[in-house]
Amino acid sequence: MAIVKLGRKVKTNLPGTLAYVINPAKTDGGRFVYASYSGERQDAGKLAGPMILDLESCANGMREGSVLALHLKHSFAPDENVTPERVHEMGIALAEAITGGEYRYVVSTHLDRNHLHNHIVICTANRRTRRKMRLTRGSIDQWRAVSDELCRREGLATLDNPSVDAEAGRIDMRRIMERTPGQESTAVPSASSKVVPMNGRGASMEEFYAIAKGKGAKERLRAAIELAAAMSGSYGEFESNIAAAHVGVALRGRHLTYTDLDTGLKVRDTRLGPAYDLDSVTARIGGGKTIHLTFNQRLVSSVGERAVCVWMPGTQRTRKAVIPTEMLARNGNTWHLFLPADHHVTLLDRSNRYAGRVGADDLADGFGRPERRLEPLTTDRRL
Repeated sequence: MAIVKLGRKVKTNLPGTLAYVINPAKTDGGRFVYASYSGERQDAGKLAGPMILDLESCANGMREGSVLALHLKHSFAPDENVTPERVHEMGIALAEAITGGEYRYVVSTHLDRNHLHNHIVICTANRRTRRKMRLTRGSIDQWRAVSDELCRREGLATLDNPSVDAEAGRIDMRRIMERTPGQESTAVPSASSKVVPMNGRGASMEEFYAIAKGKGAKERLRAAIELAAAMSGSYGEFESNIAAAHVGVALRGRHLTYTDLDTGLKVRDTRLGPAYDLDSVTARIGGGKTIHLTFNQRLVSSVGERAVCVWMPGTQRTRKAVIPTEMLARNGNTWHLFLPADHHVTLLDRSNRYAGRVGADDLADGFGRPERRLEPLTTDRRL
């Protein structure tokens, strides 16, 4: 099972984006890096150069605020029976299907998480027409349809998403597959290559639990939760990534409620098992230790689009911490902060002047240290 997500569009610092994508520490020294136009695997500047030249040749190609490149994440379920080599080849095939050979792209496969995932960076300048790529409302679902077809050819599971199915019917899949490289797989779809339904409105509870892999809707939710947490660096990213799998998550008190957005089925974390409760999920985010803190709304100084300023307890409101919104979740008057143990936040004084930085441990001391740090809970698959 693979999920395709369109990340933030690259509008500045294209070399910086490529440097993250081709990081040798994540790609086995560059072994899992491929550029459609170069043999370079480790120099982001050299990879960015030809893309920038293409952009400069387009009208408004390098205009301030314009999109220089698209950054896609192509992620596979943690328990998927597929090798890094094949994941890399499937990423290249997906990029080739999207670009048709008319846009430069870089594909890298990251091996540093508990799930394999590709990063695909596509320059928006068309090398042939000298025009910029324009996305339609259905573009991302068409790309997901191509990814699903690649998975089916490998005997892997897919998500049955009605909007993706609709877009699949609007494209010539056979023609697209003919132009994608590396698709000589001899894998034969079998009982292991099932579709995981997401459109079961009106189904009975018995039918819900009889679908997908012969295990049920709760197993699909578990897989979506595990994948979303593994590919997220913050709680905000987790919410966004799990939404890409058409699963909603709501924080109520100290419990999470998951909703299949296509069927309306709601499942509380306690019904999925301890590995899927608030503490265990947040422990997986970022791939490291996380500190979970809570504070009351009365400590909030201001709420912005990117950060929330919170008065530090015990400072008589002379210091406030600037906390990124993606690390926060709110439930009524209670705010939950999911802070990576190695993270530092900026402090401001009453006049919003810089007053230093504070580490996670010191912040925890200020807000009241939790009984323990959250660490991933290892469990066997259930149901």
